[in-house]
Amino acid sequence: MKKDLLLGHIEALSAILIWSTTFVQTKILLSYLTPVEILIFRFSVAFILLYLLYPKRYSPNLIDEIKFIGLGFSGIFLYYIFENESLVYTQAANVGLLVTTSPLLTAILAHFFLKNERFGINLLVGFFMAAAGVALLVFNKVGTINIGDLLAFLGALSFGAYSVLLKLIPAKYHYLYVTRKSFFYGLIFMLIYTLLTKNPINFSSLQKPVVFLNLIFLAIFASGICFVLWKVAVDNIGSVATSTYIYLTPLLNALAAVVILKEKITHTLFLAGLLIIGGLFVSQQRDLIRFLVKKSAHRYE
Repeated sequence: MKKDLLLGHIEALSAILIWSTTFVQTKILLSYLTPVEILIFRFSVAFILLYLLYPKRYSPNLIDEIKFIGLGFSGIFLYYIFENESLVYTQAANVGLLVTTSPLLTAILAHFFLKNERFGINLLVGFFMAAAGVALLVFNKVGTINIGDLLAFLGALSFGAYSVLLKLIPAKYHYLYVTRKSFFYGLIFMLIYTLLTKNPINFSSLQKPVVFLNLIFLAIFASGICFVLWKVAVDNIGSVATSTYIYLTPLLNALAAVVILKEKITHTLFLAGLLIIGGLFVSQQRDLIRFLVKKSAHRYE
């Protein structure tokens, strides 16, 4: 039991360490590829990897298939398009901070679209704190909007929608199959987007080591292995304990952005970070207290 708990914390931390660097790696790749090219290469490899890990097929009904399409559109296509496009206009540190609002946005959306999902005063206070932090970044100058930060926030909102849809998927489907189907439909929407924007895919850039290695890392580790690590961590230590590691993402991402990309942590970013992370903590405070009390009770049994 203790071994499983330790392993679960290691798995959650490993996933967060990898995910925290993806914004920096994507920023590097944007010097060679368009946002959608990065996504097509990344998720094509990730889809193949997931198919090899779990080749089983199901025969979903039409309603379930529509849900899978929704997952691919919201959590893979929209989320990553917004995220990658935002990195063209703003710092990786800003994007890493803004996307951490997705758990809070998920709770807000779940209140309106799911049964038995109601938010209390702590979630409401946390939402307004985080919203103030988001506003600081998006409206950093009077009368202007930072388009990059706005796109990052829309990405977080898209992932919130994905998380709500995920709760509507029947338990009979294996999580690797659900992820694989999400990647599949996400790729279809990316290819349609490429055709509509009439931007040809540039395969020649793959010959450059910096492009190839960063894409392989994003595809195999960030889009494939991390999903598995996160799921196993939830099974070993629970969703509340696992989700607390999300608080490390902005800090680790900012450190990577400063060291690798030479970005600057501005006063506005620092204050926005305090408000957003504070808001996330307040919104989940009740669950965290319940988790800590439960752990203490087990310790003295």
